[in-house]
Amino acid sequence: MSSRTPWTQKASSVPSDRIPLRKTTPKPKAKNAGSTTPANATIPKSKEVRRLEALTNGLQALVSSGGAPRMDPKGGCFCQARSHSLSSHNPACTHCGLPLCILNLPIYCCPSCASPLLS
Repeated sequence: MSSRTPWTQKASSVPSDRIPLRKTTPKPKAKNAGSTTPANATIPKSKEVRRLEALTNGLQALVSSGGAPRMDPKGGCFCQARSHSLSSHNPACTHCGLPLCILNLPIYCCPSCASPLLS
């Protein structure tokens, strides 16, 4: 004699019983078991981290080129910190006194007098 329970019935009135089960396949294991992330995967960087990396890369290029400062390829900004916030690296040019905004990076020369902003 076979007992019929809700778990042994073929047809059910509950909608969730009619949803077919997904068959999952196991994910292949990484070759390097000691590492939690693959070697070629990169972690996304925030806007501030990318800005700081650009500054450090520019400073490293300045040091490797013999310390000769160059002009900003974009021409610099002459807003005198009216449109943008004041630069925290160098708020004013030490030679001509031009107030510098955050768009004038310290790795370039002053956009007004072309004197180096780094000493």
